[in-house]
Amino acid sequence: MSLSSWCFCRVNLSTIQDLGPWLPVYLVKLGIELIASSFATFYLLVAACYRPPGNSQPPQVFKNIADRLAVAYLCCDDLDENALHSLVDFCARTGTRLVIHDDSKSEENRSFVDQVGSEINKRYPRVQILRRPDRSGGKPGAVNNLVKHLAPEIRYLLLCDSDSLLLDQDLLEHTLAMFDDPQVALVQFRNTGSRSLSDPPTYQRLTESIDFYDAFVSFIDEFGWSPFLGHNAVIRLSAFHAVGGFTPGQLADDIDFSAKLRLAGHKILYARPVRCGERHPHTHEALRRRTAKWAYGCTQVLLRWAKPIITSPILTVSEKVSFFLTVGYYHFQSLLLLYLTIFYLVLPFEHSRPIAMRSLLMSASLILLLTFFPSITYFARNGTIKDWPQTAACWGLTYGSQDFIIVKAIIRCLLRKTMPWVPTNRQDNTPSASSFAYEVCFGLLILAVALARRPVLLILPTTALFAGKFLLTPWLDKWIFKEKTPAPSPLLRR
Repeated sequence: MSLSSWCFCRVNLSTIQDLGPWLPVYLVKLGIELIASSFATFYLLVAACYRPPGNSQPPQVFKNIADRLAVAYLCCDDLDENALHSLVDFCARTGTRLVIHDDSKSEENRSFVDQVGSEINKRYPRVQILRRPDRSGGKPGAVNNLVKHLAPEIRYLLLCDSDSLLLDQDLLEHTLAMFDDPQVALVQFRNTGSRSLSDPPTYQRLTESIDFYDAFVSFIDEFGWSPFLGHNAVIRLSAFHAVGGFTPGQLADDIDFSAKLRLAGHKILYARPVRCGERHPHTHEALRRRTAKWAYGCTQVLLRWAKPIITSPILTVSEKVSFFLTVGYYHFQSLLLLYLTIFYLVLPFEHSRPIAMRSLLMSASLILLLTFFPSITYFARNGTIKDWPQTAACWGLTYGSQDFIIVKAIIRCLLRKTMPWVPTNRQDNTPSASSFAYEVCFGLLILAVALARRPVLLILPTTALFAGKFLLTPWLDKWIFKEKTPAPSPLLRR
């Protein structure tokens, strides 16, 4: 951070008296660069500390909590048979009860859930289907309703989403020893991307991002904020009740719940050896919907918990810093969009300071390099560095195209406008071309202003990435994603 800040300040502050009306623009630019330096330092530390997960033998335990554990499967017009059958296999093996909480709106999907549940009951009878007349509160409301209907002897809840796959046989063995500490309220498992033989190669590269996120989760688990990812985790129900459960209407329910637990003095642990699968959003529209929910939800979390976390005597400095770096990711993305606006659409009209443009080129390249550095380390240390260039391009184009969705969601939250909770992987209609108007217009403006005012910008790789990620947005669904939800692969059926 010191090196990048020095580079930025050396150019800008030494000439501050000559900036005139451009001073506010350069001050905004400098502020964004200093914030980017904090994230760059975070990314460097993540890259330096990352090690691939190893194989760990579960501790030897002689007790069983299966009779005190319930498995919750949440669905809302998005039941995944492969995922549900993996939960049934686990429950049948351990004697654990399974609760399917169905919030489906259509009669067709509710009938499908009943049909699947009836078939499962023939194989394993300890299965219950639960519905609620009032589907308000989104996923948090569903979880609270499910917990309310659990039998009194249930002490632990394994929370699963509609696409959760339980992959490891010794899941309980790893979990038991962690709950020996009465302060432990939640154990989070490691999420890995679930792939199908029918997935196109580009979609499989996107799925790899789920595995890659372990680099960040394992880092903050060791040095900072305890991670809860919203699913594939076991919750101690006494702690759940003590903090009032999930917050209805909260779209980042996992971070909100983890803030409640940590501020109440409870612990959250990361069981990295235990793998659970999940599916990447299967269309570009689904990804945009998830991004909007997370950006809106993280803004809700900051508005509610920023002050209590800053002033909490329980949390360490590293926990507080890593909390704001992770929760503030989407807000940082919105600042980078402002930075691109300054870089490509404003400063090209400033003629008197050619050196300022050079400093901008340096800072933009530095931000780009450090953004990708954790992924370079991830692929190198897993022995797959040859796959990095194509995967990084796929990630950059796909996730980089979410900027305007993020900004709109943040503004919506700040204006106190509600956002309805919608399942990420529900069936979609093909979005209209106007859905991507902001992205395409911004990409065209980058090229037009560069061509008219600073043609040298056109030869920069950063220009190709920044303009390209917006201009290509309307075609990402066709090139990278599935155009519709496919039937499960025959090789994955049970």
